[in-house]
Amino acid sequence: MIEEYAKKFYIPTALEHAKYKKDNYEFAKKKSERAKNVYINWNCVRFVSTSDNISPEMKISNEITVRTKVYLGDILPNDVSVQVYSGYAPDGQSVSEVSVGEMHLASKDGDNYVFEGKILIDKVGKCGYTICVLPQYEGEVQILPGLIKWL
Repeated sequence: MIEEYAKKFYIPTALEHAKYKKDNYEFAKKKSERAKNVYINWNCVRFVSTSDNISPEMKISNEITVRTKVYLGDILPNDVSVQVYSGYAPDGQSVSEVSVGEMHLASKDGDNYVFEGKILIDKVGKCGYTICVLPQYEGEVQILPGLIKWL
């Protein structure tokens, strides 16, 4: 039990600490600077438009392509994670049996960034999706109070 706890918690924490401490805490300083920029500019983040290729003839195992155009202001696109949440929506409002997919940066359109993702249809009946934007640092989503935007 102690060995399992050490492998699960102590060792990863020690490795994380070493990463932060390296080069006079350079990683921690950069992460802090980027987090500060995200906090300062988060109110600028907004969805401009969203589109998909849904048709009435969609079948099980078909893929839906979802595109969303997001204005990020002074936040860099690699400082955010844009995710599509999809699932079964029998009442047309709430979504259950949720799947989460990462959307990738597809292009830049003026001051906006276009992100694209795929949803695999794996359920029969009413399905739906929504999109959110979260901060991230070096590919790791950061759960920070008040910093999430939903479509």
